[in-house]
Amino acid sequence: MRTLIYRLSFAFLLLCFMCTVTISLRLKSKAISFDPLKRIDDVTGTARGRQLAAVKWRQKSKRITEDNRVRKQKRGGDAVELEMKFCKPYPSILPVPEPAVLGSFYLPSFVELYRCAGGCSMPQEIGYCAVTDKKNITVRVNLGQNPKQHHTVVMSNHTGCQCACLPKKCTSRQRFNTDICECECIHGDQSDCNKNENKQWDRHLCECVCSIESACKFAYKWNKESCLCELDEDPTGSVVGRL
Repeated sequence: MRTLIYRLSFAFLLLCFMCTVTISLRLKSKAISFDPLKRIDDVTGTARGRQLAAVKWRQKSKRITEDNRVRKQKRGGDAVELEMKFCKPYPSILPVPEPAVLGSFYLPSFVELYRCAGGCSMPQEIGYCAVTDKKNITVRVNLGQNPKQHHTVVMSNHTGCQCACLPKKCTSRQRFNTDICECECIHGDQSDCNKNENKQWDRHLCECVCSIESACKFAYKWNKESCLCELDEDPTGSVVGRL
C-alpha cells in the first residue's frame, strides 16, 4: 500500500514539474519581440547574419530619408532656381540611323551631338530657334556586337542658330514681314480710313470696313459705304430715303 502511495506521489510531482517548465517557456517566448529590421548582431553570431542585419538597417534608413524628402516636397519646401537658356547649339542625345539589313543594329546606337534649342525674344506661337549652319561628321560604328565589322555613318552637328519666324500663309493682298513675323497689307491707306468715325482698317482684308454692322428692320438694308441702314430702292431704282 505504501509503495503505491509513493509511486502516485512521485508521478504527481513529476507532472507538476513538467507543467511548470512548459509555462515558463511560453512566458519567455511571449516576452521576446522580433523586429525584422533591428540589428541582430547579438542574436546571430555568423558573418552572414551580420551582413543581412546591416543591409536591412541601411534599407530602413534609406526609406526613412526618402519618406522625409517626399513629405517636404509635398509641403512645397523644395524649390530650384534655373537659368534661362537662349537660342544656341546645345548637347543632345540622338539615335544613330539603323542599318539597311533587317534585324541588325549599330553600336553605339545613341550618340551626343549639338542641336539648336532655347528661347527667343518673341512668343513661341510666332517664332522658334532655327538652324543657320551645320557641319557633317562621320561616326564610326560597329555592326552589332562584332568589333571587327566597322562601318561609318554620316551625321551632323548644328553649329549656328538664330531666332526665326514660323511660316505663315498670307493673302494675295498681303506680304510677310520677317521683322514682326506677321502678314502686312501691300496696298491701302489706313490713315484715310481712320478719318471716318464709322469705319476702321481691317488688316486681314486690307480694306476699310464698318466699325459696327447692325441688323436693319423691314424695308431697310445695310450700306457698307455709309455704314448705315438705308431704305431699299423702289422698282424704278430711285432712293426713297435714308434712316
